[in-house]
Amino acid sequence: QTEKAVEELEKAIRISPEYAEAYNNLAVQHMRMDRFEEAAAELSRALAISGPSPMPLTNLAYAQYRLNRVPEAIASARAALRLDSGSPRANLILGSLLAVDPRTRAESIPHLERAAETLPSARATLEQLRRARRGD
Repeated sequence: QTEKAVEELEKAIRISPEYAEAYNNLAVQHMRMDRFEEAAAELSRALAISGPSPMPLTNLAYAQYRLNRVPEAIASARAALRLDSGSPRANLILGSLLAVDPRTRAESIPHLERAAETLPSARATLEQLRRARRGD
């Protein structure tokens, strides 16, 4: 019921426009509907209200990645990890982005290893990367 969630979150924002978490949650709903421009805008609002915070920065990194704004996505993921170095999602996003570029591939591995401790998708990405490095 993503559309209903969007309506309710928009209502909450009208009632309390300084409620940063509502913008973050609205952005997540937009991402579920593949509306990444809108998600990035909502996350920017959340960050403007609350200041830097790991979850909105991680979500912003993902939205930026989906918008093919890779340098921005890397910067957002790094910012999230400066605030919470153990964030599995931020480590997954940063590791996945770094793995694409041969110049930063080695740097991706520790991020993917950390994410793989709790995220199955990170384990799969890490294994693919290791197979590619071995030439399998």
